[in-house]
Amino acid sequence: MTLEDETDIANIIVWPKVFTRHRIMVMTSRLIAVRGRLQRVGIVTHVVAEEFVDLSEDLRNLPENGSAVPRADDMRPCGSQQPLFKSRDFH
Repeated sequence: MTLEDETDIANIIVWPKVFTRHRIMVMTSRLIAVRGRLQRVGIVTHVVAEEFVDLSEDLRNLPENGSAVPRADDMRPCGSQQPLFKSRDFH
């Protein structure tokens, strides 16, 4: 898997045992968070996945028109009820 944010790209390494345990979530989530061990080799970043969190329900809070571009100080703090902002869709 590959994750990208505004700063860079990270390769997500999902070993078969982890994939089997989280298969349905990995295959069906529209927005997913990954928890795991961070590895860096030179400029290449890998995350060895240990756990996944399905955040697909948070997509309902995105503005319909996607016109809002958040600034760092506008981002929703953890636990806040402020809306999320639309992400780029690469599909």
